[in-house]
Amino acid sequence: IKMYVSTRCVFPGFTITWLSGMNEPKNSPTTLFPKLTPELIKELGLEKGVEGSMSAFLLEAEGKTVMIIIRSTDVITTEWSGGTTTQLAISPEGAVYADRDFDWRLSTAEVNDEKSTFTPLPDYNRFLTIRKGSLRLKHDGGEWYDIGEGDVAEFDGGSLTESEGKVTDYNLMVRKGKIRGSLDTEFLDAGETVFMGDVEKSKVTAIYLSRGSGLGVFCNGKKAADLHEGDLLVFEEADFGKERMT
Repeated sequence: IKMYVSTRCVFPGFTITWLSGMNEPKNSPTTLFPKLTPELIKELGLEKGVEGSMSAFLLEAEGKTVMIIIRSTDVITTEWSGGTTTQLAISPEGAVYADRDFDWRLSTAEVNDEKSTFTPLPDYNRFLTIRKGSLRLKHDGGEWYDIGEGDVAEFDGGSLTESEGKVTDYNLMVRKGKIRGSLDTEFLDAGETVFMGDVEKSKVTAIYLSRGSGLGVFCNGKKAADLHEGDLLVFEEADFGKERMT
């Protein structure tokens, strides 16, 4: 994901940076935002307008990245032999999937061929869940097994993995011997709340809204973010003792 810094605001104890995926800034007049008071416009440094392509922001505290939101409009989709793939996030910054120099990667994919063979990734463990459709998998010539929407498959990226079925999926890849990962899914009805206190304290935690009209994420009783379909929220070094999703 290629982004540039649009606006940076420094507050006591933390910094907020707005990011854009556009090649050039595109501002909207502040008059379009009636809740922006003159004092707030000055405090946020928005005298030249509000970044029209502003769709991600980065929160940093005590020199550490705390949270970043990546909007669905700022990700890049590319083609592969069996369909398309969209990279959502990759670490470390500047890593390139094709170079296999990343520690972890999150992506979604459209599998358009009825039968396909996964790209071998011998240095990585893989986690896959189905967003839409159903899929059959087998590894190294073993038995076929089925995974449906919300099911999670965990397997060795170095295995010969074959699939049957046209689906939309969500993928996590983590480097063997360096990164431990897990992937879980939740189905929420309108207004339903899930508390995340059982989530183990981790270096990085990502929340992806696969489908739905909106998801509120609350931290210590205050709303941290609103996610829309296709948005990704990444926390670094988060302790979810008091966090919830609604």
